[in-house]
Amino acid sequence: MQSLWMLVAALLFSLMAVFIKQASEFYNTGEIVFYRSLFTVICMAFLLKARHISFATPHWKEHTIRSLVGAVAFSLWFFTIARLPLATAMTLNYTAPLFVALFLAFGWFGLQKTLADKWLYLSLSLGFAGVVVLMQPSVAAGQWWLDVLCLISAVLAATALSHVRILGKLGEPGSRIIFYFSLAGIVVGALLALVSTGFHTHTLHGGLYLFGVGATATVAQMAITRAYSKGHPLLTACLQFSGVIFSTGFGVWLWGDHITVNMLLGMSMIVVAGMLATWLTARAERLNSQAVERSLLIRNE
Repeated sequence: MQSLWMLVAALLFSLMAVFIKQASEFYNTGEIVFYRSLFTVICMAFLLKARHISFATPHWKEHTIRSLVGAVAFSLWFFTIARLPLATAMTLNYTAPLFVALFLAFGWFGLQKTLADKWLYLSLSLGFAGVVVLMQPSVAAGQWWLDVLCLISAVLAATALSHVRILGKLGEPGSRIIFYFSLAGIVVGALLALVSTGFHTHTLHGGLYLFGVGATATVAQMAITRAYSKGHPLLTACLQFSGVIFSTGFGVWLWGDHITVNMLLGMSMIVVAGMLATWLTARAERLNSQAVERSLLIRNE
């Protein structure tokens, strides 16, 4: 039942996207990134102190890569959320697991190459075909470049997630990873805000939307941590795709987004492919680990 915390996280991340879309009427993307990151940095600083975890780390290089890449990824995503239908922006962001599977299949970005099979390649093909189908309305409306930016965000997010795996194997606590990631978000957000329209004066509504972005993102991150630490890893990973359903509902309800048959088909293909790729990647990593263990046993005999 602990895996159900991922449903809570998916709902909260969908609400975060709603608040981002609403906050974009008052602030530029850089400001939203800045304040979202500032909120999380403060929360993580208190958490690190409460758990007596040092702020210092011996793995500066890995943290720097993960944090900067991740900050750029969610900055691009925030930019597209403000301009695309909510369901499209969320679904394209959920292609990140497909790219993680691709990285693992080829052993890119320092990841150990897994024993990929034809089913993994089939799931990747299905997912990327779904992207093409989902992008058709945007191409017709001349907004294809926003979809491309969202996909670039997903690629960067997958790269950042790959480095999270590396940091996890190095023994870095999750709270410290999030802390440095959010610090990078403050820097990237401030730079983006300054080269854009600068920092705006706060209003009651704008401030509430910013608080909503920070609060939902932070609590969602805690829910994800609980789901992965206490729940079934595979079920937890698959439940994350419920965010597509939540965001679609919010988009239709709040903005009257028109969901076409092509969009539904594309979203379904991406979600099914993402779940399949997640399962196949987990299986491939397990088989790869078993093969390494057998090899070590043979050498020791």
